[in-house]
Amino acid sequence: MAGAEGFDPDPVPSNFKRSWKKGTRAEGTYEASFEFEGATVFINGLGKPAKDALAAEEKRLFEAGQEFQAEVEERMNIEREKLAARAKLKPPIPAEQLESERVEEEALAESWKQRQAELDGAQLALMESVVFQAVVGWENAPIAYEPGALEELPSEMVAAWAEAIIEKTRLSSAEARFLARK
Repeated sequence: MAGAEGFDPDPVPSNFKRSWKKGTRAEGTYEASFEFEGATVFINGLGKPAKDALAAEEKRLFEAGQEFQAEVEERMNIEREKLAARAKLKPPIPAEQLESERVEEEALAESWKQRQAELDGAQLALMESVVFQAVVGWENAPIAYEPGALEELPSEMVAAWAEAIIEKTRLSSAEARFLARK
């Protein structure tokens, strides 16, 4: 683990921003860092409880994604069967049946959109949790992420930071890619 060796807080140029979370170990200490858009982000590793929670949440999200994919494949098979049946029935399909199928498909599409939004929201919450637990400070940061702005980071930045944090804290790269996918 790297400490504050080689970290010289003085002197600081006027265009240089540095921020540290209060109440995290000794102010100005960190275990690792990574670069993002010209800023250096300092992090402490995720502890065992955070890693366990991350693994459990990742497993839950993976299983939910697998279930969703299975439903999509099942629906595609049903659609193929309908098309094959229609091809065999040369007479035109009644308008009521077509309307009924259209309404059913719209409801299903809306349901899938809601499920995907829920999965995306859960994934973003997981990434935010990783970022909030690990980031202790930064330097050379633009005004967009000054002290206190951690909660207001754009989701793209949260995803990039979470991936870097997970890689730096030595979780598998597959887990890091899982968190970063959208």
